[in-house]
Amino acid sequence: MVLSTLIASPVQAQQKEFKVAFATYIGFEPLRWMHQSGVLKKWADKYGITIDVMIANDYVGGMTQFTAGEIDAFATTSLDALTMPAAGGTETSIFLITDFSDGNDQIISKTAKTMKDLAGGTVWVMQFTISHYVLQRALAMNGMPPNAVTTTNLSDADQAAAYVARPEIEHIVTYKPASGPMMAGVPSSTEIFDSSSIPQEVMDLMIARTETLKASPEFAKALTGAWYETMEALKDPARAPEVKAFMASALQTDIAGLEDQLSTTQFLTPAEAYTSLTEKKLTETFTYIRDFAFENGLFGQSARTLDDIVGTRFADGTVLGDDANVMLHIDPTFTKMAMDGAL
Repeated sequence: MVLSTLIASPVQAQQKEFKVAFATYIGFEPLRWMHQSGVLKKWADKYGITIDVMIANDYVGGMTQFTAGEIDAFATTSLDALTMPAAGGTETSIFLITDFSDGNDQIISKTAKTMKDLAGGTVWVMQFTISHYVLQRALAMNGMPPNAVTTTNLSDADQAAAYVARPEIEHIVTYKPASGPMMAGVPSSTEIFDSSSIPQEVMDLMIARTETLKASPEFAKALTGAWYETMEALKDPARAPEVKAFMASALQTDIAGLEDQLSTTQFLTPAEAYTSLTEKKLTETFTYIRDFAFENGLFGQSARTLDDIVGTRFADGTVLGDDANVMLHIDPTFTKMAMDGAL
């Protein structure tokens, strides 16, 4: 298998070949190593399939290709899983949590020392993304309504350079590793909020089309098995240096920089992931996500009330949203198999 850039290819009946895509980010980088190391091939061979791993240089473009059925699984966030493929009419399943952001997502400021200091100011953020969600949760936790600040859109690709070079950008929502150069470039900067204050809410995960999982469960079994073997390698003193060196190179940083990102990324064991996929807290988190998306018009004009929003079915069978139009499923099946040693 050759690591390649994302290209279109139609989903075929009775699949034996599958495509997984991700954008470069610490929470997804183990996918790159498990492909390069042969761990993924070993698991794919076990189930008689092949899995190609591709880099989505354009995150939104990658999600669009997933929605169109041109790739089979995509690494994304809980918010985007709901508001992009599911809300767009593609029945989608979350079948693997890769990690939680435990401080990677940050609000930093050149002048403010607390969230309260932002009142009446402008916050630069990639609007309607998980970063925007973090901002609104931070405001709410400090007793501030969303309109306590004005938001201005700024692509994450432009944030680091813009924050350092443009005096008018005083407050920004960003994430590691971009925040490092920002803080170094403007030494007066203060981190006034990060995702560790909303534990297990900013989740990174793997989604697949529900029909793909039903028709080809071996795909999810192989991918899940390879993921958790990679997690074991990352924690193994004998193997971790190799994994970390590879990840650091891919992320264009050194080991110290990688360790900084890992320190605020909560990778989970199968048992921890299974608990996260099945506990009631997940419903609470998706309620926050749903409300944020609804308030910002991310479900489109047809969603006039909360009851109009596409349904999310949780592991216990309960549905948040329209139970007659369930388009997002929480599927702990494969994580449970990993926990039980049954893959």
